[in-house]
Amino acid sequence: EHGGAIPQCPEATNYRNILQSAIGNVQVSGGQTYSTASVNLGGFGAQQTVVLINGRRLGPGSNVGGTDISRIPLGAIERIEVLSASAAALYGGGAVGGAVNVILRKDYAMRDVTTYIGTSTHGGGTEFRVTGLQGMSLFGGRTNVTFTLDYNTRQPIYHHQRSYLQRALDK
Repeated sequence: EHGGAIPQCPEATNYRNILQSAIGNVQVSGGQTYSTASVNLGGFGAQQTVVLINGRRLGPGSNVGGTDISRIPLGAIERIEVLSASAAALYGGGAVGGAVNVILRKDYAMRDVTTYIGTSTHGGGTEFRVTGLQGMSLFGGRTNVTFTLDYNTRQPIYHHQRSYLQRALDK
């Protein structure tokens, strides 16, 4: 019907799906906590996926590997374009997995506040996020400025909140 490659292509219609599913946390006990988000297209790894903002390459943002896309405020994104095939021909050997072009809003002259709250079915892991976006036009429309503010917090899921983990630890 669609061929073998189509079901494996990433969904680009909802950028929140891409950004939220890519978030991973690496925690060091008693030390710093690193929270990064990266894109891995085609299973080649985040280091083989090029991330662009408005067509310009975004440099690496952490020592974890790959480009840290958590630095891009969700409210400022207009759309995301995904090029999974032949990206290496356009962007070089570092794009074997593909390329993701994040298109930011332009000429945005409004205010927008969005909130999100969610939790898991069995308790724990409650997440709260609020994003504020303010855009304005200056000098008769020749200059546009956009400010964003993102706040995100997520509670941990403890082993006692999951019966299967408790049973495994009791053995």
